Amino acid sequence: MQEANGTLDELKLDGRLVAKILIEITKMLICFYEQGIIYYDLKSDNILYTCLGREIALFLGDIGSFVK
Repeated sequence: MQEANGTLDELKLDGRLVAKILIEITKMLICFYEQGIIYYDLKSDNILYTCLGREIALFLGDIGSFVK
């Protein structure tokens, strides 16, 4: 399991990075939906990130907020 560096609330983001993050979050939610999983507590505190060199990997936290 990857360890998170923090939440999106803690980052200073420019417009281009915000757009990339929104696209990635949308892809995650579509993937969940296609598997019959609904994530109902989407908020910046539950979007975790970790730095991988110059890239950022995103994770959704608060696993108890999933409904199948």
